[in-house]
Parts: sequence; C-alpha cells; structure tokens
Amino acid sequence: MAFLFLDGAVRELARITGDIGQARREAGVTAEQAEAGYATILRKYVDRDRFPTLARVVAEGAFDGEPAQGQIPDLEFGLRRLMDGLEAYARSRG
Repeated sequence: MAFLFLDGAVRELARITGDIGQARREAGVTAEQAEAGYATILRKYVDRDRFPTLARVVAEGAFDGEPAQGQIPDLEFGLRRLMDGLEAYARSRG
C-alpha cells in the first residue's frame, strides 16, 4: 500500500511541477516573478484563524525574495517529506 501511495504522490508532484513551469512559460514570466505573485496571493488569502502558522511565516516574508541558498526544488522537497512520513510510520509499527 505504501508503494501505491508513494507512486501516486510522486506522479502528482511531477505533474504539478510540470504544469507550473508550463503556465509560467505561457504567461511569459520568470520563476522569480511567479513566486513574488505567489507571496502576494498568500498574504491576501491565508486565513490567520484557520492557518496561524502559515499566516505567521508568510507575514515574516518566508515566500519573499530569492530562495535560500541550498534550497531544494519543490518536487524533491515534497518527495523527501513523503519519505520522512513513511519512515516515521514504519518505525511506529515496529
């Protein structure tokens, strides 16, 4: 079951990554421009009561400016978090 979850999640993360790249190319914007727009949208729409931690990090500028040095691409980041979760699950089961 874990393999099917991981396979489906990786496929979806890859699809989303490709869709975002294609949308940026079609709109004629750079990754930096798209990310700046993303930060603006987050500031406007993240509900502080429903998502207080996300609202705090958005307000602190976590999505502003250049990515931190050594920051891994979104697909790899997502895959690592999935693997972390599967590892934690496996350890909890003995």
